[in-house]
Amino acid sequence: MDTERAPIEIGAILLGLLLFYSYSYVITKSFFLQTKKIAVTKDFLKEINYLRNTTRLITKEDIIGFSTSVIPYKIGRFSQIIVYLKDNEKIELIQFCYFNFKEIEPVLLNCGYKYLGFEIYRWKWFDSRHYKYETAASPNNQN
Repeated sequence: MDTERAPIEIGAILLGLLLFYSYSYVITKSFFLQTKKIAVTKDFLKEINYLRNTTRLITKEDIIGFSTSVIPYKIGRFSQIIVYLKDNEKIELIQFCYFNFKEIEPVLLNCGYKYLGFEIYRWKWFDSRHYKYETAASPNNQN
């Protein structure tokens, strides 16, 4: 073994492991968070999580509104809808997770949910982002 090249090889292996872990983490997290179905009515959103085998009803009164956005990936750009709840929670609906994605925004509007606007995707960390309308959910800004 060449002792002069050993630190470089070890560094390359560690960097490769770090990148592999980072991508694996993001993919696994997305899989567990996005494997769900959303049903929209005039009175509530129904969120069904298939992996956890849970159903959650979110009343219209608990929803501030929704925004649209676009997420840049290396393979392309995907549309997204972000539903803002009064408890500062956000529900992200990403285009590649829904066959009927183009129908979600019109249904939300027809059911009377407030459209907050379009927001640019701004990275916060490798697996998160800054949200434009999250301050709308603070207790001081509720209407």
